[in-house]
Amino acid sequence: MNPDSPRFTTLVATLSLVACAVLGTTAGAAYAAGPVTPPLNLGAVTQTLNVAVLTPCCGNPEPAASGVAQSNTLSKPGVGTANIFSSTVTLPKQSSSISSADIRVVLSRAGQNYAECSLIPVPIETDSNDEPNTQTFLVSIVKVVTNSGTIFLQLAGKCDVDLATDGIQPGIPPVLTGDVATAVSVVNSVPTNFLSGTFVQP
Repeated sequence: MNPDSPRFTTLVATLSLVACAVLGTTAGAAYAAGPVTPPLNLGAVTQTLNVAVLTPCCGNPEPAASGVAQSNTLSKPGVGTANIFSSTVTLPKQSSSISSADIRVVLSRAGQNYAECSLIPVPIETDSNDEPNTQTFLVSIVKVVTNSGTIFLQLAGKCDVDLATDGIQPGIPPVLTGDVATAVSVVNSVPTNFLSGTFVQP
């Protein structure tokens, strides 16, 4: 599943529909994959969408890797707020320099890391000969706060949003425009950065 694939688009659109339903709107998908997708008119719902396209960086250890991270906030006055965060990273099946055992996305602001997300593998895509050719990793989290309570769903993977505290403090990363997302492969506690991108509002 690469960031522009129908399966990824369907997933993030479904997350938005769930959030919209909880907020009591009848709007369609508020957010979809890809940096060129504009925010939609949701009427009474205010949307803030930030997208980071992840491209090879840091000495280019894996030039065939790709990824995307998206943060979406939907807010309806008097009803509540929905926060949605997701990221995918895609690696070639045979990567000579990047281990796929532990893939993470680290979020930073002004050079300081503030959140780290662990991604999980999703079904492998196949080429025309029905042989695996890529492996994609995903994190997908939703938090909806309304007058009646809070719904927190870690649909895939998890994010630690307080790196100063021991253990994992689960939550939705508080992404702002200009923040940086970096894909990292960790082997024996040694990180290798291989993708990076800056969050922008499309």
